[in-house]
Amino acid sequence: MTAKLLALTDGRGQLVQFRLRPGNAAAGKERPALLADVPLTATRELLGDQAYDRAGVRRGLASLNITATIPGRSHRKEPVGFAEGSYRRRHRVENAFSDLKQFWGIAGR
Repeated sequence: MTAKLLALTDGRGQLVQFRLRPGNAAAGKERPALLADVPLTATRELLGDQAYDRAGVRRGLASLNITATIPGRSHRKEPVGFAEGSYRRRHRVENAFSDLKQFWGIAGR
């Protein structure tokens, strides 16, 4: 009885889009839907965790001229670089998750 939350925030950490899935569901199928309704013309950079380290995600972002600031997984055959200075701003996304989780107890009752 778990849940998986995928979220997209703006540069200030404000929630733009989210998907709530069962905990045993694969997140990969939800990524395209999560990004589909967002006006990507104004987006210049995507900060993602290692779950977004997929070749297809990186190619899709590159085709839209969006910089992928995503650390590579440890088992990657070819390491990828990323801007660590930019990645430090990812705490805003984690703060948005923290804010949402405060209401999970209420929603579950």
